[in-house]
Amino acid sequence: MQPIYVNPETIDTHDTTYNVTHSETSVALKRSIQAIGVTNPVILEELQPQRYRIICGRRRVHAALQLQLDQLPVKILRGSQKPSLEFFRMNLYENSATRQFEPIEIATIALKLARSFLIPQTEIAAAYFPLLGLGQNPKLVQMYLEFDRLEQPIKQGVNDDFMGIEMATKLLELPQPDRLAFFQLAYRLKLGKNRQRELLNYLIDISKRNECSFAQIIEVEAIHEILENDRLTLPQQAECIRHFLKVQRYPRYSATEKRFGDLVTRMKLPGSISLVPFPYFEQSNYTLIFTFTNHDHFKQQLKHLQQLAEADELRKLDDL
Repeated sequence: MQPIYVNPETIDTHDTTYNVTHSETSVALKRSIQAIGVTNPVILEELQPQRYRIICGRRRVHAALQLQLDQLPVKILRGSQKPSLEFFRMNLYENSATRQFEPIEIATIALKLARSFLIPQTEIAAAYFPLLGLGQNPKLVQMYLEFDRLEQPIKQGVNDDFMGIEMATKLLELPQPDRLAFFQLAYRLKLGKNRQRELLNYLIDISKRNECSFAQIIEVEAIHEILENDRLTLPQQAECIRHFLKVQRYPRYSATEKRFGDLVTRMKLPGSISLVPFPYFEQSNYTLIFTFTNHDHFKQQLKHLQQLAEADELRKLDDL
């Protein structure tokens, strides 16, 4: 099919029936069109004479309008007012051939397949998700369908790979103020994904126990002082807040952990000797680890251990 030329003004850019693109028109694309024109024709669906719906090439159309072009090469396909699954698939294949889809776009695709074209989730997983670079798992489809319910800042956080989609959709179990309060704190501290999970679990547990909101936990004076302390780096702020919340969540464990740490500090052990408690101090067992490099070093370590055996700090471990 040979392309023809139409005025971009005749194209309905508000009709997003087949659109899955969320990124803005790039400067590079406009520069290319200015230099050599549109080399890849836009594909349109004719709705009525001189009125068209975009199938493929939305960014090219927007670039042409911004550059005030009066002619745009296009290929026109005949359709109907009812959205065409064939045309939607055409859009997916054209995009998948040149780039990877962003999470927000995958969610848009899943929603349109499920709601506009009534495709079952099992079929979306089997026939469409591999095209998007994803596994054939219906649960993953459900996750992307739920993703659409999230607030825009959280969606963008997933899109920017700050937060995983599994974590983001888990936030839907929370009231909106709580999930936004958590996301804003995590984003401010630039927490990694493992730290996000740890922080969220602390907040959920404290919130349930104290019957309070996340905001009430986060807005206490202690956390405010940490966040406003310019002498602390972001990782230091994150660690201070993590420790604060851990103490709030496990007050007895945290107190025992501190007493143990103070005792070990007073033991003045060399770096090659370490004393490790049973996980969470659930049993009164301890593991002593030491390393040595040669026979003389081994005998030296034994002397340290003999001194440790006589130390009052070691006896006080019985009181933890």
